[in-house]
Amino acid sequence: VSYINGILNNWYIKNIKNIDDLNLHEANNKYDKNERYKMYKTIFNELSFDRKPTKQEEKVIDRWFDEFNMDIELILFACSKSINVSNPSISYINGILNNWYTKNIKNLDDLNLHEDNDKYNKNERFMMYKTIFNELGFHRKPTKEEEKIMDSWFNEFNMDIELILFACSKSISASKPSILYINGILNNWNNENIKNLEDLKTYERQNTYNTSERYSMYRTIFKEL
Repeated sequence: VSYINGILNNWYIKNIKNIDDLNLHEANNKYDKNERYKMYKTIFNELSFDRKPTKQEEKVIDRWFDEFNMDIELILFACSKSINVSNPSISYINGILNNWYTKNIKNLDDLNLHEDNDKYNKNERFMMYKTIFNELGFHRKPTKEEEKIMDSWFNEFNMDIELILFACSKSISASKPSILYINGILNNWNNENIKNLEDLKTYERQNTYNTSERYSMYRTIFKEL
């Protein structure tokens, strides 16, 4: 009885209530399986694999369709990127697709849009590097380490370019201005939650007032003595 109950419970989950429902489900399932096997074959042909996929590989490929919800065209494009890899594998393609999945890339249009935006962001960031280096009087390209530090000003400190350039201008009297020197200034401002020139002006006004007030206190105390 428990064996029959297992079968019926499985059919119940799939909303199978009668023979017609069962026949329709089996016909659809057969079509789905045949369609999926064609997908496996197409992917393996793109990878030049002259064999059938293993059960584990099938599970991974199924995930691309069922969980990642990706188009076959995007998957085949990922396969084409393995052309220069000495030992391409389903795991290698899964790494590419998993990365795209985290960026919400589901089809070729999504990928093209992402790459256009990424290219624009990179070009814009390089322009920022150049502007900063010009302000510092550096006639060279930044090192990778300097790029990382400058990136932190935008990405972690969330500072405006105007504030960063103002910090650069403060290095005019430094004997050897450097990115580390500017980073020290900006790190200090970040600790005071200064993100733009308005924040800096407000901070300096408050600081000036506090300093004047403190001198008044000193004066009052010394008069009392």
